[in-house]
Amino acid sequence: MPRISRTRNGTLAPAFFAAGADQPDPAIQFIRTGRDNPDDLDRSGLQKLEYGVVDGRLIRRAYRQVDGAEPERAAVLLDGVAGVAFRFRGADGQWRADWRSADPLETPRAVEVTAALRDGQPFRMLFLVGVDPVPRKSEQPDG
Repeated sequence: MPRISRTRNGTLAPAFFAAGADQPDPAIQFIRTGRDNPDDLDRSGLQKLEYGVVDGRLIRRAYRQVDGAEPERAAVLLDGVAGVAFRFRGADGQWRADWRSADPLETPRAVEVTAALRDGQPFRMLFLVGVDPVPRKSEQPDG
C-alpha cells in the first residue's frame, strides 16, 4: 500500500523504506493492506511492518497503528542467520541492491531476501509487493 507514514518521533517515512547493508534493523519497512481483524474492531485494515536481523535472527515487527506508534514485540522468523541481503525489482523490471526513490510513494514490484545461515545454507525468499506488482497487458512489451 503506497502510503507515507509518521515515525514515533513524528517524522515522515516513505511508503517503502530500505536501509543500507550497514543497518540490519530495521532493514525494510512498509505499509500493507489486509490486516486481520477477527474481533471486528473499529480499526484500519492497514498495518506498518518492518523486518530486520537482530542477534542472528530474522525478525518481523508489526505496529498497532500506522502513524506514531511503538512497535509490538518482534516475532522471530528465522534463527541462525549470519547475514541478509535484499534486492528490489523496480517498475522497469531491473533488480537493484538498494531502494532509493525520489517519489516517497513509489514501492518496488518485488523484494528478494537471501539469508546466509550459520550452517552455510542459503535461504531465499521472493515477495511480490506494491499495489499492482504484476504488469498489465498494456504495460508488457510487444512480442
